[in-house]
Amino acid sequence: MATGHADVGVAFSDGELEMHVHHDEWGEFHPDEVWLKVAASARTAVPSAPAFAFLGDPGTALWILPASQRPDLLFLGLGAEEVAPGVFSGDVLRVTLKHWEGPGHFIVYQLDNFGTPTVWINTRDGVDTNDYVPLPAGGHIHVNWVFSAPGFYRLTFQASGTLVGTGRELTSTEAVYLFDVGELPRLTITRAHDGDHWVLRWLSETNTRYQIQYRVAADSGPWTDLGLPIPGTGGILEEHVEPLHPQQFFRLRVEYNPGNEPGIVARLFIADATNAALSMIDLETGAVYPALFPLGSRARLASTPSSRYCLAVQLDAGRAELFDSGIYVEDHGDHWHYYKQPVRRMQVSLLGANPVHTVALGDWLTLHWDLSGRVDLIHEKELTVAGDAYVPQSIHAGAQHGSAVPFTHPPGRFFAVSKPNPLYPHETRNPLPVGVDIWDLDTSNRVHTATGYTRMHGEAGNGWSAAFGFVEGVLLLWHNGNGWTNYMIPNPPTMPAGYRIGDLRGHETLNHYFGLAFQGETAGDMFVISATDLSMERLALPGDSFAVAYELGPDGNTFNVVLANGDFVEMNARTLQVLGVRRALIAPTTNHSNHGQFHPHVAGGLGRLYVTDPIGQRVVELEAGSLRTLRVFPLPGTPTKITMHGVLVPPTR
Repeated sequence: MATGHADVGVAFSDGELEMHVHHDEWGEFHPDEVWLKVAASARTAVPSAPAFAFLGDPGTALWILPASQRPDLLFLGLGAEEVAPGVFSGDVLRVTLKHWEGPGHFIVYQLDNFGTPTVWINTRDGVDTNDYVPLPAGGHIHVNWVFSAPGFYRLTFQASGTLVGTGRELTSTEAVYLFDVGELPRLTITRAHDGDHWVLRWLSETNTRYQIQYRVAADSGPWTDLGLPIPGTGGILEEHVEPLHPQQFFRLRVEYNPGNEPGIVARLFIADATNAALSMIDLETGAVYPALFPLGSRARLASTPSSRYCLAVQLDAGRAELFDSGIYVEDHGDHWHYYKQPVRRMQVSLLGANPVHTVALGDWLTLHWDLSGRVDLIHEKELTVAGDAYVPQSIHAGAQHGSAVPFTHPPGRFFAVSKPNPLYPHETRNPLPVGVDIWDLDTSNRVHTATGYTRMHGEAGNGWSAAFGFVEGVLLLWHNGNGWTNYMIPNPPTMPAGYRIGDLRGHETLNHYFGLAFQGETAGDMFVISATDLSMERLALPGDSFAVAYELGPDGNTFNVVLANGDFVEMNARTLQVLGVRRALIAPTTNHSNHGQFHPHVAGGLGRLYVTDPIGQRVVELEAGSLRTLRVFPLPGTPTKITMHGVLVPPTR
């Protein structure tokens, strides 16, 4: 029985009480002849009001057949219409729970006219003589039937009452009622296209954790956990499993209301590919704040070097705004003081035409404005002191689609700034630079020039050197102790014809860069560019897909890559060893352009990794190293760009 009106019925006949199931359309049945279905749509959550604490922790899942009728659910009551008034003392019977078997707890309660609950049965504190529902003789009532987990339940009830006149307690025989609650996941298993592994899929639920288990024999032997528990998302989950034996059988062990993974003191900012808004996730509490701050247009995001501030670069709106994450550390001489304050939108708003490329290094975050060629140089320590009154210094290099890279060595305030094409915009429509100048901010002079190259795109730095991608290869600039110098590292023979490095990543602790090759805007292979050997080699990634998102960890130890097929790869950024692969983490990417609006992005720190899934409308939290999913944060829209903010690297003096 899954819909319509039914009762747990009590009758009095031939001096005996008996229990049954009555359905208005289908008639009367012995209790163990039918299954009472609690549909998946009965799922709800424990309210936050203290009066409902008897149901469990606020927000945890419940399945309820309610006391008010819904067309999609069984409308189950208790009825004693077949008991005449005047037979039992007070015209009251008791329906008592004697035993219960099932995957979760069972509760029965009613609400009065003011919404105050009265609890009749609750197995959370055990089962005793107090677990009963009073039922008026000749009458009919409705209650809320509550189950804390899906699955099969056997509930044993007994009806009783005191006979008028004799005072004798009359009881029925115990009756077993069968309940089928919710929907258990159906596991499907298929062989992958490459034939070397299995693909397991199932429809998951939120606030649920799944453990894949296997054994070699179909009907004997222990079940063994395979991998780590996987949190449900409310959508289809897919896991790729390597065969361990010639024959394996799989099942899912389901844990409902498992509780959250421990949070970390950090926050995420997420920009949307289609909506002009900035969302935030508090990683300590797990709270998600969609569209927390409206923006002027879609935005790219950049973090300042300490990870305290986020710069939202709004290309279409011609604006860049700073946001204070509220998490930072201060040096108090003999100790460090950590702060966590509310997130706020700062009053520092930079205006201009076509803000695009940013680079964070040392104390600086640079922002290049394409149409004017202005470079804003945001000094993080000065920003912290000045607050909303801060005004960055600027360099004017000329109109171009360019960028600027700060140096930390040698001492001083030096920046490598792209050099515009002198024919742009009057004689050519190509805005890509033809070289790089070294600027000394203290004198506002160019102290070195490297020019004569073709179509610069992509930049990075490691403090003592700066790297820029050109058609000819990667241009490296550095100070050799006597003066500034540069060298063009040519494209290697492994670079496919027509491709060039168009995007770069570097870190202060590394002497090499990671670069992605492009043909136009079509992504290709990844390369490693050595700043010491002045060489370039192809980086082999697992599988046959290509990178669509990639970032170095905040300490420079790991290089994290999202592939177009949805796989996630964690690498040792120093040895280039693959540390782990998480297959089919997110939906595949079909747009091969590095400007694709719906590309995922990755951020990480404090032992966690975060990947946006624009198609799946979520942010996935992974444990670094194991790559197991810790939490999944649903986020409406098309979440793409992401930055992580907090004390991601231990402070040093």
